[in-house]
Amino acid sequence: MLDTREPLVTVIIPNNNNGKYISHAIQSIAQQKYAGGIELLIVDDGSTDDSGKVIDEAIRKWGNKFVCVKFAKHPEKAGKLAALNTAAGFGIAGKVVVQMDADDYLAPSYLDTSVEMLYNGKENGVVLAYTSMLLMDSENMIVAYGDTLNYDFKLLKEKSFIPNYAATLSEVFMRGFPYDTSTMTGAEHLRWQTCLREEDTGAYLDSPLVFYRMHEKNSSGIGKMVRSLLENQPLQTALTLTEILDRDCNDQIKQLVKINLPELWPTYQPNSVN
Repeated sequence: MLDTREPLVTVIIPNNNNGKYISHAIQSIAQQKYAGGIELLIVDDGSTDDSGKVIDEAIRKWGNKFVCVKFAKHPEKAGKLAALNTAAGFGIAGKVVVQMDADDYLAPSYLDTSVEMLYNGKENGVVLAYTSMLLMDSENMIVAYGDTLNYDFKLLKEKSFIPNYAATLSEVFMRGFPYDTSTMTGAEHLRWQTCLREEDTGAYLDSPLVFYRMHEKNSSGIGKMVRSLLENQPLQTALTLTEILDRDCNDQIKQLVKINLPELWPTYQPNSVN
C-alpha cells in the first residue's frame, strides 16, 4: 500500500510538434526520486513532426518506470485544454496531478518536494504547490532564473502567475473538466481560474526545480520575449542542464538574471477573440 504522504501522482504531457524535446521530458519524469508511483498520460495534439515515433520509443525505453502509461493522439491540433480534456477522459488515477509541457524538464527532486509541500499544507487549505524555475534555451543552456509570485487568489483575476507544472490535488484539477477548448490565448490562466476557489490556497518555494524551455516555437511567445529582455545582458554563467544535475551550482545560479514571469505569461481575457 502506498504511503498516504506519497500518493500516486498523475503526470500529463500535452504535446504539439515537440519531437525534439519530449523524450527528454519523459526521461525527467522516469528519473524522479519520488517513491509513491507515477501514472503518465501523454496526448499528442495533432503534431506534424516525428513526435509520435519519438513518444513510442520513449515509452518503450522508460515505460517500466511508471505504474501506468497511456498515449492518445488528436488527428488535428485542438489546443492544450482539449489535450487536458482527453487526458482527464482516460480517468485520473493519481491523488495529485502535474501537467508539464513537452519541452520542459523536471529536476529529480521536483515531485518529492512539491508533493511534500502540498500534503504538509493540506489541512490549511493548500491544494497546489509549485517552485521557481531555470530558463534554458533549445540547446539546454541556462539563460536566466524564472521567478513567479506567492499564491494569492485575488491576483488570479488579473495575473497568470501559477506555472502549469504546479502539483495539484486531483479533485481540484477535475473541477475544471471539461475545460473550455475555444480559448487558445491565456489557456493556462483560464485553467487555474476555472478550477480554483476562494477558499483554496497554494504553496510556493523559491527554489528552481524545473527547467523551463525558451525557444522560437513556445506557444505563448515567451521564448521571444525572454530573448528580447536578455539581448543586452551579458551571460553571467555558462551553465548547462547536465552540469546543474551533476554537481552543486548554487553559487553560479545566484548570478543569473531574474525574470518575473507573471509579467510575460499571457492572461485570459474573456472578451478576447482567439
